[in-house]
Amino acid sequence: MFPTTNNATTSVAQDAQLAAHMRMIFNYMTGGVALSGMVAWLTMKSPAASAFAAQSGIILMIVWFGMGMFFHKIAFKTQPATALLCFGLYSAMTGFMFAPMLLMYTGADITLAFFAASGVFLSASLYGYTTGKSLEGLGSFLAVGGIALVIFAVVLIVWSIFGTVPEGLSLVLSFLVVPFITLAIAYKINQIRDTFSAYGGDELTSARLAIVNALGFYTDFVVLFIHILNIIGAMRR
Repeated sequence: MFPTTNNATTSVAQDAQLAAHMRMIFNYMTGGVALSGMVAWLTMKSPAASAFAAQSGIILMIVWFGMGMFFHKIAFKTQPATALLCFGLYSAMTGFMFAPMLLMYTGADITLAFFAASGVFLSASLYGYTTGKSLEGLGSFLAVGGIALVIFAVVLIVWSIFGTVPEGLSLVLSFLVVPFITLAIAYKINQIRDTFSAYGGDELTSARLAIVNALGFYTDFVVLFIHILNIIGAMRR
């Protein structure tokens, strides 16, 4: 009887810790999205800033990808406060970098894309967190699919530098990316849920991983938003 009671108490405590960990992740992520939105809005209001962002687009994109790829190492070699500052800089740079692109769309398109991306993100997160099964089997598919989509995107970027990319190819990429990112969000939420017990007792590791995961989900949301916006813009034309 007593071991059962102790196990139940432990389970409740672990569930509470996991819930707090997830709240921390999404609070950081939400803060990053809000910061990006504010920086993008301020950049769009300034013709000079928008022009500078457009002219520096390739350099900013390279730095953006680099920070995203190496953020895990940065977070685990510094204190959480420093990692959180880097996340803030990444979010601000994202807003600045994508501001010129947003100028091509109406306010209604941007608002609709934001709420659509939020709905997709929330639905995928809830499924990943509440499903009774593990989604670990999606790992290999997501890894291979992610590489393929990155190659596709890089080809389109290089093509855009030397010529005009057919609108149809950009739209194809968007229609591939949206369901892919949706699956990736559900998968990552599911993996956090299933592996939290392995590191949840270590406060420093938990804090670092909360920031790392927040940046990962933030990037997922930004990519999801951009491609939904591309689809909406194409449908209105």
